[in-house]
Amino acid sequence: MSREYPELIFVRGPQAGQRVELSQRVLVLGRGGDADIMLSEDFASRQQARYELSPDGPGFENLSARGTWINGKRFKAGKRVLLDTGDLIGVGKETEILYVAGGDDGDAALAAYEASATMRRNAFNKRPKPPKPAAPAEAEGAPEAAAAIPAEAERPATERKAFRKRPSEMSAGERVAAQEGARRRKILIMLGAYFGVILMVAIVLKVLTGSKKGTYDMPEMFQAEQVQKLLGETPQKRANPARMRQRLEEAMNMYRQYSPRPAKLYTCVLAFQDALAYSGNSFFQDRQNHDAYQDALGKLGKGVWGMYKNGCLHEREKEWEKAEAAFGELLAILAQGPKDSKLFRNVQDHQKRVKHFFALEKPRQRGQGR
Repeated sequence: MSREYPELIFVRGPQAGQRVELSQRVLVLGRGGDADIMLSEDFASRQQARYELSPDGPGFENLSARGTWINGKRFKAGKRVLLDTGDLIGVGKETEILYVAGGDDGDAALAAYEASATMRRNAFNKRPKPPKPAAPAEAEGAPEAAAAIPAEAERPATERKAFRKRPSEMSAGERVAAQEGARRRKILIMLGAYFGVILMVAIVLKVLTGSKKGTYDMPEMFQAEQVQKLLGETPQKRANPARMRQRLEEAMNMYRQYSPRPAKLYTCVLAFQDALAYSGNSFFQDRQNHDAYQDALGKLGKGVWGMYKNGCLHEREKEWEKAEAAFGELLAILAQGPKDSKLFRNVQDHQKRVKHFFALEKPRQRGQGR
């Protein structure tokens, strides 16, 4: 579906699947806390690149000493390139981003990229790994060749002696060599059985402890516009004029007694959203109510985004205690709203991960005499 603004689609790397709308004229991509579009890959710079919509068109400027790749070419710091739909941007070691110009169909551009991904070089000028060749078929005439060598059972007795002798037919040296070979085979069989038992025990322990690879992988990191959009979701309710008037009055009273604290703002926004849901409309008919709701929602979005980004930065830097505190504070605010919201579940996933690693880190800190 075509969009009014340009779009970045992450197609490879830890953020694969994320899509970011470029609704501002200038945006900075990077791993640092002041970046407008956050990059979660460790090898990306704190300020990796800058997107800017100029009179010449949409441009992309590298800000990193590590370089930024565009369509297989590496650009040094300060180099600016004009972008068009289908251009591939590479940052860090594995993050690839597909650019889609405003007005173009992002889904169609993504489909075209995926269709040609195995036929051309990627953003880092590397060719995709070829598929493993199928096992070769038996060479023509192989059965006949095999048939030409008779099985040992079909050989004459005089020929079988050349392959395997009885102990009585062996010399003293041959008997010693045969005994050594039998002993080595016995040792190898015992070692194989020993390591097989160890492997089975390890598998059983892994199943019993319930450890699963990937359980504590970094959850998705939302961008500012995603957080704002999720906070603006209106609940589904039946039309109820009396309840609508009550919740709207509560919302306007809270708005007039403005508090910059995100917890107070979220209570106000929830009241506006309830009133909107009870009205049966998608927006407020009264301009004053509409402006008050949008103002409160915008301020809430900035506050929540700041807390969310702060927690993600601590998590990425492995500052587990600070990250746990940040996500815990944010969850206390979001708990006023629906617990099944995508934003609430995402923050819970981040907190679960940092709690796990913080618990692992505590014994090491005690051992170091902290």
